[in-house]
Amino acid sequence: MQKAIAVFNSNHDALLAEKLLKQRHIRIRPIIKPRKVSSSCTLALEFGVENSRKVTEICVSNKLLLAGIFQKRDEEWVEM
Repeated sequence: MQKAIAVFNSNHDALLAEKLLKQRHIRIRPIIKPRKVSSSCTLALEFGVENSRKVTEICVSNKLLLAGIFQKRDEEWVEM
């Protein structure tokens, strides 16, 4: 399964997103944000790339400050 990460502008939004996504039974895993991805938040949420649209919709509808959704390609994090 290919993985993607959601990166937020604050740790508060990352923690709230984790709670909301788990309530909707989306399998996620909190991780330390990769250094190559710029954001003031130190957390990221890892999930299956097939859930990218759902993750984005839930974050936007709950007014969370999503810095971006990224996928690793050839050792680089690329924004989706």
